[in-house]
Amino acid sequence: MARKPRTYFQQLAAAVEHEERLNAQLVDVIRKHNKLQFIFEHNETKDLWRTTLSKLENYNQNGFENKRGFQDDLPATLYYLKVNGGHAYKIGITNRSVLDRYYKYEHDLLDIIGEVRFDEGKVCRDMEKRLLQHFSLYKYKGSPLLSSGNSELFEIDVLGLDNVN
Repeated sequence: MARKPRTYFQQLAAAVEHEERLNAQLVDVIRKHNKLQFIFEHNETKDLWRTTLSKLENYNQNGFENKRGFQDDLPATLYYLKVNGGHAYKIGITNRSVLDRYYKYEHDLLDIIGEVRFDEGKVCRDMEKRLLQHFSLYKYKGSPLLSSGNSELFEIDVLGLDNVN
């Protein structure tokens, strides 16, 4: 016998039931091609991921598949940082908050100069790529300053935003 389709509310309620097991909270629901997609945020890492109810119900007791790294299909932020008091500057992207992108021990090294939010990660990634290519002559050549993302460091304030009030 075929399963009766669930209403929007029934699907939403079913997704919320998975929050505790996933150690996450439901932060958004998207209707795409007559299907609902759920966006969860992990309670500790603040990572975001998108899934459907059928995938949620098929995950085993070990919890949810945690996608790491940047995801083109999620909202994203393009950011500009002053690193280590101006020793370098960084253009980067993240699906999380800028500080959540880095380890806590690195937070004292980082000053957020600017952030721009995008609804689609792909648009954000494309903008970052264009900026990195445009300013490639000024790439930082010293020893690594951060745990990751050192290839997006610059020797000077390439965007000229450090002293703008």
